[in-house]
Amino acid sequence: MGAAPMVMWRRRVGVALGLAAALACAGCCRFRYADGGGPLAREELGDWAGMPPEPAPDASALAAKLADLKAIRLPSFRPLRGEYAYTEDPHWLSTEIPDPWDFPFAPARGLVVKGTFPFWARAVPGTRRGHYVYYQPANPAARAFYAVERQWGCGLFVGDFLWSTARVDAYDAATREPVAAKAIGCVLGWGFGPTRFRQILPVGRDGRRGLHALADPAVPLSEARYDVRDAHLMLLGLLGWGRVNHRRYIQLFWTLIPVATVPSTGARSATPRGSGRG
Repeated sequence: MGAAPMVMWRRRVGVALGLAAALACAGCCRFRYADGGGPLAREELGDWAGMPPEPAPDASALAAKLADLKAIRLPSFRPLRGEYAYTEDPHWLSTEIPDPWDFPFAPARGLVVKGTFPFWARAVPGTRRGHYVYYQPANPAARAFYAVERQWGCGLFVGDFLWSTARVDAYDAATREPVAAKAIGCVLGWGFGPTRFRQILPVGRDGRRGLHALADPAVPLSEARYDVRDAHLMLLGLLGWGRVNHRRYIQLFWTLIPVATVPSTGARSATPRGSGRG
């Protein structure tokens, strides 16, 4: 099989898996559509839904990594090299549907997204690591963001939809302060067995979630508003429970039922800070 047919085959497999995950999540995860009385102020985030940010790389290492990522040509879809780059336009890697193969924190409206991820590492069980940059090449004054993904999957390409875990943290590239986080995991089938999805994203003035909300340097990180989602699902949504912003829900027979209010922490000391120091 030649290079072009191989690329087309991989693209079709990825699209098929993405569509399957999208249909499953859209139908079973009603938490995606709840408001939960949000968004939240940064000091209300507490421990970030159990995802306290891990230490970011030191300044020199981060600068070198960002330079390598920005050097990836645009547009780019080169899975053999593990390189990807695209604009905010629709792309099959940016479905906004949480699954083991999605491009984290995308689509990023108004930002160019570039990243590296070892595609062939999905063929075998094991750990993988991805690196991503989100920025505006035409506006150097705008904030840029760096994200690192740590993933484990059982391989064989489709195996990640049966058993996998992933954690992604995003940082302001200049200050190395955390700005977003996501964790997903499934056992015995994506959405069918125990599946958990957690995500914290800033919310812009337009009400949309995404890193674009903090691209304007005139918006202090301390004044950002955030959307918090933490959902547990089983049996394709027949049973579920979790939190969206200020409310806790249970999901029975694909119906979301509010059951409690999450009190505001009001504790600025709980805000994750200092992850990039050292």
